[in-house]
Amino acid sequence: MVEAKVGKHNPFDHSLKYPAKWRVLLTEYLPSGKERSHATSRYLRWRDLVPVLDNLTKSRRPEVRFLSGDLKRYLAEHNMIPKTESVEIYAREINEEKTLSLFLHSRMYGCNYETSSRLPEALYFAPHFGKAIASNHPGVHAGISYVAKIETVEVVESFQELCYTSGQIRGKNWLKKNSTLLQPVKNWDWSKRKSFLFLDHPRLVFNPPIYKGNLQKGSGWLSKRVFSFDEFFEAWGC
Repeated sequence: MVEAKVGKHNPFDHSLKYPAKWRVLLTEYLPSGKERSHATSRYLRWRDLVPVLDNLTKSRRPEVRFLSGDLKRYLAEHNMIPKTESVEIYAREINEEKTLSLFLHSRMYGCNYETSSRLPEALYFAPHFGKAIASNHPGVHAGISYVAKIETVEVVESFQELCYTSGQIRGKNWLKKNSTLLQPVKNWDWSKRKSFLFLDHPRLVFNPPIYKGNLQKGSGWLSKRVFSFDEFFEAWGC
């Protein structure tokens, strides 16, 4: 028999209520050496299912592939197994005056909406300042210096909708005082939907900045947009 518990409870005593020759105890409880040595029971953690589910997703039977993949996604979404790649930081280029001002003074960042983006999973935003924008602003250096917590991500289809959404999130008084900061993006191409990040106060985390060449090959646009803090600190130490 299999006794499964979502939390860190020991299901052993409860499993004894049912007759069985052997027992599998699926739980996040960490058993002692004595408990693990029980002859007719075995403790497993939810993450121990990952290799099994990965193998089942390669099955020739479509229903098996679907169910195993769906179960793995469910377990990851509910933090019962580690995610394959955590999206801690979303990074993008800032090379224009309007987007720099929007970030530093409005605590916002906007870009074209992308259906396949992992932006909704990110916890923080980190802008990469280009050399051109850095040379015109004292205190702004080329590279990645600032990190800001993402409060929410909203998708808007017009400048008017952006203003309305900003008022709903930041308050009407904020919008009235800071409406001029939004004006530069009024002339954007609004034929495409936009994703706007509403951010907490930017923090100067990396000084000196992280250079783009330490995150990728070459000095072109960022070829990768999602990072972990470990990747940032490793690149910073190069």
